[in-house]
Amino acid sequence: MVNYSNIWKQLCFFQSASATQKFLKKQYEQRQIEQNSAKSTENCYPFMYYLEQAEIYYNQAAAAPFSIRPLLLFYGLTHLFKALLLAVDPDYPENTSVLAHGVSSRKRKKQAFHFFQDEIKIQKHGLFPHFTKKCFNLPSLEGEKVQMSDLFLNIPELDDTYLFLKKESHIMEIIEEQPHIFFIPNLTKMEEIKDYLQKYFANKVTWLENKKEEALLFRLDCQKPLAAPFRYHLYKKHYCLPAKQNKLSLYPELLSHYLMLYNLSMIARYETSWWCRFLKSTPTNDYPLIHSFLQITLEKTPFLAFQYLTAD
Repeated sequence: MVNYSNIWKQLCFFQSASATQKFLKKQYEQRQIEQNSAKSTENCYPFMYYLEQAEIYYNQAAAAPFSIRPLLLFYGLTHLFKALLLAVDPDYPENTSVLAHGVSSRKRKKQAFHFFQDEIKIQKHGLFPHFTKKCFNLPSLEGEKVQMSDLFLNIPELDDTYLFLKKESHIMEIIEEQPHIFFIPNLTKMEEIKDYLQKYFANKVTWLENKKEEALLFRLDCQKPLAAPFRYHLYKKHYCLPAKQNKLSLYPELLSHYLMLYNLSMIARYETSWWCRFLKSTPTNDYPLIHSFLQITLEKTPFLAFQYLTAD
């Protein structure tokens, strides 16, 4: 298991041209990319520099005032995305169309604006759609509008804050009793969850006899890390499922972090008056959730990036 407290030390494993060239060559060979030796040699230094720049942004974000932290974290995550892309797409960036953010937001916020109700729109071209296609082989999300409240529900470490503010949990804990044997306690919508898992894992899931009421026991024949909709809780060190599924529940968690940080960074840059007033008056539940998120993403996104790079 990745040690998230030393995650940048572990990502430092890639700060070796020789080791990184071999790593990239293996990645390209697995994808049957031509000239994999030459391209891995060409890309090893850009790959290392993307990771190095990402670490600088994250370190600065950890020490920076809260008001500018979203900008530093967004650019740090952008550099992590570029490193992950180079591991699967040796020609990145092939053209200028993939250099844009790939998402857009409403520039001028309404006077009664609430962050939770805000939306962003996914574009046809740019880093985000290119990343989702190349790194996760996802269908195009062009034109999709995503609400911030849905993104928060896909980040399990926010559950303690949710529980305090809203008196309800937004995740279902999954206990691994034995290798590949999982147990979900306190389950009220059992048939709904069984249908949900059966739909996306088909012949990989087997339901086991369970004597406990309102609990589900099953075997899942999947390699770790478990794919979405499962989420790994960084602090509790176990898997969980979103209690309320939405359009992003089936997508990797990294995408939710990118979209959230994009919008927060745009607000910090272009809605300075609203942003500063929001930080000083903290009038709604938005503030503790955003504050918690910025601390979580500081630790979680490098963890997810390392997990992606080192997955079998």
